[in-house]
Amino acid sequence: MSSNSSLIANNVLNPATMNSVAVSGGRMRMMTGTVAVADSEFDANTDIIRLCKIPSNAVIHNIIISCEDMDDGAHSLSDLGIWESGDSTFVSQATGTVVLIDAYLDNSTIFQAAVAQVDCRYVDGGVNGASLGNTTAGATVWENAGLTTDPGAKMYELVFSQKAAVSADGTGPFDIAFQVIYTVD
Repeated sequence: MSSNSSLIANNVLNPATMNSVAVSGGRMRMMTGTVAVADSEFDANTDIIRLCKIPSNAVIHNIIISCEDMDDGAHSLSDLGIWESGDSTFVSQATGTVVLIDAYLDNSTIFQAAVAQVDCRYVDGGVNGASLGNTTAGATVWENAGLTTDPGAKMYELVFSQKAAVSADGTGPFDIAFQVIYTVD
């Protein structure tokens, strides 16, 4: 008895099915940057931190975050999700409903203490609240957002959103460094 990954299973089909370049042999791309966040910019429910734009057909392999302690305590709870690019509304389907404000982190405590190189894509890295699990490996951004079809050549944004009122430590700004590693087909 043996188990095959989806990549092998596609190859042993008769006839074989080609794997998407985004998951097999694709070129890795990276978005990397920093954000200096003042205490007053991320201390209230619904405050946001916009990280980067990413294509809808991207397969995100890693979302690596390093940050300083934001609140010297246990107040900050944040989500990391997929938003419409250049807009303050969440990615939504025709009904206008919220799809996944918390696609990658849900009620995360990531900003409650300093962290270095935490991968928020598949596992919570000890910061609580990873939404998508290992079963979503190889899924595109539009699939992670809960959409049923690719909207085409569309850019989305990865955005942190604050879910609680925070008593910031007053020493701001606090710094966030990020790397988003992905492939596209």
